[in-house]
Parts: sequence; structure tokens; C-alpha cells
Amino acid sequence: MRRGGVPTAGAAAILGVLALLPMSACGIFGSTPTPRFTDVPSATLAPPPTPVPPTALPSPTAALPSPTPAGPTPPAVYTFSIVSAEYGYFLVRAAIGSSCSATLTFPDGTSLKLPPKTTAADEKAEWRYPQPPRPTGIAHAAAVCTLRGKSDAEGIDFGIGS
Repeated sequence: MRRGGVPTAGAAAILGVLALLPMSACGIFGSTPTPRFTDVPSATLAPPPTPVPPTALPSPTAALPSPTPAGPTPPAVYTFSIVSAEYGYFLVRAAIGSSCSATLTFPDGTSLKLPPKTTAADEKAEWRYPQPPRPTGIAHAAAVCTLRGKSDAEGIDFGIGS
């Protein structure tokens, strides 16, 4: 308020604040009109994107290869060979993992069944057996080897005491 024509401190403060405001803010000196929402040109909006349906993923088991059997695959026809047959010793050669058995028949008609053996990395099944005295003559060794359901049988004659 005024006291004797002199502005008071409060009025001076208000006048100081007003002096700091730009004149356009007061609207006194031809201010630029403030744009209104209706003055903004309408924009053309693109339609929303069409949702893409999820694609079915293949079954996890469909991509897996079938399991491979352990060890080498046997040929369509399984064979093995008798390498050595003599009195007291018998040797066959067959694919790794083959199960082989053998029976020996001596000249006097007696026989000896040898225990089954499985071929290892050297592909051999080998037997050593006792050599009691026997009559001389021709003996026969027969062997059967099997691998994954396929079998082969071989035989060979060998001499005793000749």
C-alpha cells in the first residue's frame, strides 16, 4: 500500500516481480496465440499391425537322430573264421563283441565243450585246454559265434599224435 505516495516494501516486491515477466506473457503487447488442440491438423494414423499367429514348433524328439547301436554294425551275413586248431589249442577270429563257443570231438568219440568267450579288440577267441593221452587219429573242432542275433558255425579237422 501507499504511504504518503511512496510504495511500501510489499508493493515494491510485486512491482519487481512483474518487471521480470516478459510482456508477451501478460498479453499486453500482441502475444502469439497459444495453439489449442483443435488447431492441430489431424494426422492420418496407420492401421494397427495385424497380429501374426504363433507357428507350431516341431516336437523336440522329431529333430533327434535315432540312437546308434554300440559297436560296429555287423554285416548282413555274419561270418567268422577258425584260425588254428591243434591238440591243446583252438583259435577263432570274429568281429569285436562276438560270443563264441566250441566243442572238440576226439578220435575215441569223447568230446570236450570249451567255455564261451567274447572277442575283444583283437577280434580273437582263444582256448588252451589240457592234453591227456588220447588215441591218435583225426579230431574235429566245431565253433559257433554270434553277434547281435546273427550266427555262423564252422568246423575243422585236426590230427592227434600223427
